[in-house]
Parts: sequence; structure tokens; C-alpha cells
Amino acid sequence: MLITGASTGIGAALALAYAAQKCRVALHSSRAAAENLAKTIRNGGGEVFPVQGDFSIAADVERVVTRNISAGSMAWSTMPPRPRA
Repeated sequence: MLITGASTGIGAALALAYAAQKCRVALHSSRAAAENLAKTIRNGGGEVFPVQGDFSIAADVERVVTRNISAGSMAWSTMPPRPRA
């Protein structure tokens, strides 16, 4: 599960919740605070892959997604676009 904005707030809470359900968690953040969260998850027996990148830069997005697919923390899928309301 790739969690963006994982260093604080809702992102951190989601990461902890998925880790508690034994999901492999990829923590995306542009901050070093994600390392502290990764330690917490590891200490609880979870699998975690912290990655940093700026999602406004296409190369960073590709690197983060590719790394997480390789690590097995996410699978690539496409979803049809939702109709606009």
C-alpha cells in the first residue's frame, strides 16, 4: 500500500492502520519524519518501505512507483475514469 503524505496526520494514521492489518506499507514523504514512522511500524513487526520524492516532478513519481512495485508493496493496475457529476 503506497501512502502519500505519510509523515504526519491522516497519512501517518493510514500507514499505521494498514501496517496493523499486516499490509506492506510504502511511506511516501518529502520529509525525514517518515523514517520515524517506519521505525514504529518495523518495531511492531510490520513491513515498510520509506521513499522520498516530489510528486510534482514526473521522474520522482515514476521512481517511487517503480520502487514500490519492485518491493512488492503495490501492484500496478488501471481503473476506468469515473464519470463526472
